[in-house]
Amino acid sequence: MKKSHFLCLLITCFLFSACKKSNSTVEIKYEVTVSAPAAFTAQYTLNNSSYNTEAVTGLTWQKIISAFPVESGGAPTVVKLVLYPPASWAGTANSATVTLKILKNGTEISQVSDVINASHISLGVYTIASF
Repeated sequence: MKKSHFLCLLITCFLFSACKKSNSTVEIKYEVTVSAPAAFTAQYTLNNSSYNTEAVTGLTWQKIISAFPVESGGAPTVVKLVLYPPASWAGTANSATVTLKILKNGTEISQVSDVINASHISLGVYTIASF
């Protein structure tokens, strides 16, 4: 009987150690490049939690955050970057070429290049990735 309790305890400890969370983080870098400066708005999110919003007024913008990687068997980590043109572009022919990138530990995992204009005011241009 004591052997079976010991065996159960050993198996339980093994299972809990296999599910242990990693303390190491990954670096997520969001990058925006535009061909013409304007008052763009960038929104970025991790796992579709609340969006963080920042102004993009120059030709380049970047934001670096840290995230815990997904444990095996869990839902993937989802990262998204959205760029919106200025509201003042509504009804105008203003446009700019934009490139949005998401990097994980320095390796590009998602990228999109597009021409952004007044038609993107409500939905923006975005790129999304998971790992």
